[in-house]
Amino acid sequence: MAETYIAHTVNKLKNINTIGLRNISHNVNHEGRGGWTCSAYFEKYTDDGWGISPFLFPEGFDGKEYYGDKKFYEYMLNSNTDYSHIGTSVTPIQDGMVICDNDKLYRYSKGIYDVVCENPVFKFDFSKYIERYSMPTPDIVSILFGANEFQICSYSEFDNELNKFICNLNNMIEAIHKYNHNIKIVINLPICGGDQYSWGTQLGCKSSAKQYEYCIKMACSAITDLFDKRRNENIFVCPMLAVCDTVNGFQSDYIKSNIYSEHFERHITNWVYPSEIGYKQMGDALAGVIADICDN
Repeated sequence: MAETYIAHTVNKLKNINTIGLRNISHNVNHEGRGGWTCSAYFEKYTDDGWGISPFLFPEGFDGKEYYGDKKFYEYMLNSNTDYSHIGTSVTPIQDGMVICDNDKLYRYSKGIYDVVCENPVFKFDFSKYIERYSMPTPDIVSILFGANEFQICSYSEFDNELNKFICNLNNMIEAIHKYNHNIKIVINLPICGGDQYSWGTQLGCKSSAKQYEYCIKMACSAITDLFDKRRNENIFVCPMLAVCDTVNGFQSDYIKSNIYSEHFERHITNWVYPSEIGYKQMGDALAGVIADICDN
């Protein structure tokens, strides 16, 4: 959802356009959703207050005829203020479209909903996403996950979580290339977080800077091992991890050394979100990879 790095990438390269349903504050389009993991894009076909995945479609129906989750779109047509829905525009349902409501599919016609399927099976389908939203075929798809997967992931849970994470990345790549194998896919290495002070003040004992750094670096190592050097398959790795300064590229403030002292010390105040400086460094990395792809 942090559009800063995307906007910076666009400004660096000038002659590129972004596509997607979301456009919040920086005049760039995308599909990023704050707080989402990669797995959410494969699972969230109904709204639990955090929106729905635009890539999930019921099997047996064309992309163009599937409208989405009834509760989500009714909410969206009446309000556009909730954090996780900001930037998504919707149009009213039209005759002939199919909508999901409580695990049933209904076809809409002149104000009437008729049941057409019970207990539908939903599948991540990039082709139907392009069809449903009349998107142009992208030259490049940029993927960035990791922070939400591993924020509170323990050492003992890490191997299982990493396996799920890599499986989801593979499934996403497969779906994109099933639509068009010429699309270049950039997998961005997630960045490390702030220091322990920021983790302690923000998350208490739920996690730690040391644990998170371990998980992120191990995940980045796995991504590099599995996806780097696969340019012949139109898969690229972007080294965001290596270029984002987690000391000077994160939000900070001057805080009293202790409650009695008049001495102030600089402390990082956010555990995973960079400052504008850090986001621009991430944008530099992505811009470099895209420029290299275009040059070749």
